[in-house]
Amino acid sequence: MDGPRMVGRPASDAYRGLALLPDGEIRSYMYGHQPLKEDDTEREKPGWLYSHDNGETWLWRDAPEDFVGADVCSPVSGHWMRMVGHEDGIGLARSASPDGPWTIEKVTDEDLIMQRAPQWIRSGKRMIVCCHYARRGEPVYRLQMKPQGGAAVLISDDDGHTWRISQPVTAPDMQPMGVHRGMRWNHGAVEPTVVELSDGRLYMLCRTAQERLYEAWSHDGGETWENIGPSRFFACNTMPVLGKLRDGRILLLWNNTTQLPKRASSTELWTDAFTDRDALHAAISDDDGQTWRGFRELTLNDRRHDADYGLTGGIDRSVHQSQFHEMADDRIIAAVGQHWLHRKLLVFEPDWLLETSRTAMFDAEMAQFSTQLYQKNICGHCALNRKPGGAMVQHPDDPTKLALHIRRCRNPDLLDERGGAVWNFPACFAGSLTIRFQLLTGFGGVQLTLTDRWFNPTDPVVHEIGPFTLEIPADLWLTGDVYLQHNRWHELRIAWERVNNKHQHPGAVWHIDGVKMDRRLGMWRPSFIGLSYLHMVSKAISEDAGMLIDHITTQGQDN
Repeated sequence: MDGPRMVGRPASDAYRGLALLPDGEIRSYMYGHQPLKEDDTEREKPGWLYSHDNGETWLWRDAPEDFVGADVCSPVSGHWMRMVGHEDGIGLARSASPDGPWTIEKVTDEDLIMQRAPQWIRSGKRMIVCCHYARRGEPVYRLQMKPQGGAAVLISDDDGHTWRISQPVTAPDMQPMGVHRGMRWNHGAVEPTVVELSDGRLYMLCRTAQERLYEAWSHDGGETWENIGPSRFFACNTMPVLGKLRDGRILLLWNNTTQLPKRASSTELWTDAFTDRDALHAAISDDDGQTWRGFRELTLNDRRHDADYGLTGGIDRSVHQSQFHEMADDRIIAAVGQHWLHRKLLVFEPDWLLETSRTAMFDAEMAQFSTQLYQKNICGHCALNRKPGGAMVQHPDDPTKLALHIRRCRNPDLLDERGGAVWNFPACFAGSLTIRFQLLTGFGGVQLTLTDRWFNPTDPVVHEIGPFTLEIPADLWLTGDVYLQHNRWHELRIAWERVNNKHQHPGAVWHIDGVKMDRRLGMWRPSFIGLSYLHMVSKAISEDAGMLIDHITTQGQDN
């Protein structure tokens, strides 16, 4: 099954601007003042990238003078539409052609921002637009929610000529507690995404400053919302997007990630760098969202290890934000990311999310691993410069192969010197993981955690949150009578089941070199989405020789 493949870069930040025309043409709109590739200069004129071969090749077209940029075509009138700023409020631009000319009708004076493309529900009888409230007069980067604000949808029953606003959907502020000693940027429930279920209900997910996306349901076409609260989907300060495929399945793209714990010095607004935007995920449901498959990395930020990460322009960056369309050949074209160096256009088959096994690829680019260490001091816009916390080295037994080297280095310029690596596999409630490793002379200890989301490689509390953790100490004693050896390959296999129920099988069976251990691994926390990550981090108290890894594979049982 074809997994995600990069075919280009979106012309603008990815939350909207990707359009699919009836003849199969795909467009990615740019509204001026953005380069399109690394050796490109800033383009003063707006325009769009377009493809006539399902995203394989892209060309550029300059926009006409009255350029708006068609988002979607109304199934009612056949007009092309896009939400735009208009007279200190919001307008709806419409045209009989995706190329214009355009007329703009006033929608509302309310400060509703981040409007997504219009969508039609109730067999085309109702049009809704997802958005959220902001306070007028403040710059975008200092947005604060109105007391009554939050996420909302604009509603029209006459193809966009008259409008009303739904009941808002809200979320509480994040407060320092537990592992978090300081504040996050609190913004309530924002950047909502909505999908219509088969029974006519609407399902909404919202970005929040909590540990999870918030969810809500509507029985009246978006007028009112109920059961507002945390969803099963982990995410913090990042944007989700839902969509329904032609076969009725629901696809979700989001950052299934967790930020580093907030330091006591963090304050509410722009507290410190975003440390959870380097991995974008996808999951799919065939039963109206009751169960989900996948939880797979759709992409990793290719610049996640870069020493100049925070120095490439003072704007948002990484693979937060996304939008997608289903093409005629049933594949998905997705625009993801912010900042011209970080954005991607990806093509993938949705059934790729149904796979149940994965084997790690050990290549020079460390394409499947996150290993970033953070340099001290914020630079650029809410960013930290990086360096790799792991490296691919020549395999000691075969010079044609590579192995992943994890260790603690000595570097006082880093927030944390402990090297680590994070690797994703298809989510499963029952499955097994096998890892082949070698502990080098001078090894200082390592911690292996199986968990259900992406944590930073140096996260100091992942062992308190992940369901299963095994520590290999510097003295190599795993249990009272199991002793590992330096410079020899060992194989660890961990098998788990029913991780969504803490009352059954509250542990995992594990083997070392084929020998079953008497002690089960205790389950610290059940998971309601299944396990999908291996997190490895050095536990050395000073610079050490570390460990080598040359094989990781997983096999999950059907959920």
